[in-house]
Amino acid sequence: MPSLASCKLARTSEKRRHLPTEQLQNINLNMPIIGLISQQGASVAEAKQLTGRGITVVGFDYEPSGRQQLMAAGVVVTSSVRAVLLHLPAEKIIWAVVGEADKKAALMQQLSENLPHGSVVVDGSGGGDAGFWTARFEERKIHFLFIENGGKGLGKVLKGKKEIVEKCRPIFDWLG
Repeated sequence: MPSLASCKLARTSEKRRHLPTEQLQNINLNMPIIGLISQQGASVAEAKQLTGRGITVVGFDYEPSGRQQLMAAGVVVTSSVRAVLLHLPAEKIIWAVVGEADKKAALMQQLSENLPHGSVVVDGSGGGDAGFWTARFEERKIHFLFIENGGKGLGKVLKGKKEIVEKCRPIFDWLG
């Protein structure tokens, strides 16, 4: 599990040269860095909260208008899911908010095949398939968390293995 201190962008020119120059100013190497994969600008408000707290969010949206919204929220926007993974630290935290079932399944498959052991995937799109993806990622030694509604007046709740939830809570504390 990545510690918050280890969630820093590698300082190599190899990784940094792929980001548009105007976005390099959005990277704060002293704060956690997470990846965000979204669809149609989902979770722009939450991404803005994270970037407003100094957390670097490197993201991709499947829709061009969504990418523009993310960029306006302070997200370092890349050209693909693969580019997001390349611009994250070795131990990765990916926040996935993709509601369309086929796209979500393809994304989760891609993440399960390309993330290193110890990475964390946080599913923010719901859909009732958390049990399936938890088992799938556990097979590959990748942690899987999901966000669900907590019930009357409780807001949203981060669910999964307790120790992984607690380590990710400082990033996702805006939920509840």
